[in-house]
Amino acid sequence: GGLLVTGHFGAVEFLAGVLASNNYQVAMIARFKTQILKKALSRVVRYYDILAIDADEGLALTKGIRAVRKGRILITLCDEFKYWRPDNGNQVNIFGALVPADRTLNILYNRLKSPACLGVLSRSSDRYDLFLEQLADGKDCPNLSTMSWKILAEYISRYPEQWYQWSSVAKGLATYRLKER
Repeated sequence: GGLLVTGHFGAVEFLAGVLASNNYQVAMIARFKTQILKKALSRVVRYYDILAIDADEGLALTKGIRAVRKGRILITLCDEFKYWRPDNGNQVNIFGALVPADRTLNILYNRLKSPACLGVLSRSSDRYDLFLEQLADGKDCPNLSTMSWKILAEYISRYPEQWYQWSSVAKGLATYRLKER
C-alpha cells in the first residue's frame, strides 16, 4: 500500500478509476457535496472495487490507515484548507500567505511509514496525463504536508486553468487562518 496525495486539479475525479482500471487496489477519502454525487460514484466504486471513505462520516483516517495496511493506494487531497488541522511547528507558503501546514498528512504518513507521492491527472484537449512526484519512501520522515503543497503549487503555477479551487481558496484560507488564531 501507499499514499497518493492530490488536489482539485485537472481530472482528479478520474484518478481512482485510472489506477483501478490498471489493476491497482485503490481507496480514497472524499467529501461529497450532495447525496446525488455520492450515489453516482457508488456504481464506479463497486465496478472497480474502490474503497470510498466519506470524510464526513467519521474515522476517515483510521479507515484510510487500514486500507493502506491491506495493500491499497490511499488517495487524499491536500488543498481543502477548510479542513486543515494546523501544525504550528511547520509553515507553508500559499500564494504569498505563510500559514501553519496541515498536520493530517504527516499523521497519516507517520503511522503508515509507506511510500508516498503526489499525483495529478492533467487534462488537455485530446488526452489525460498522469504526473507522479515522489514525496517519501516510507523510511525517512519528511514534512509531507509542506512538500505536497509546494509541488502542487508548482503544477498550479504552470497550469492555473486546471486547478478548480480558485473560487474557494480565499474563503477556505481565511477560515483556516481564523481557526488557527
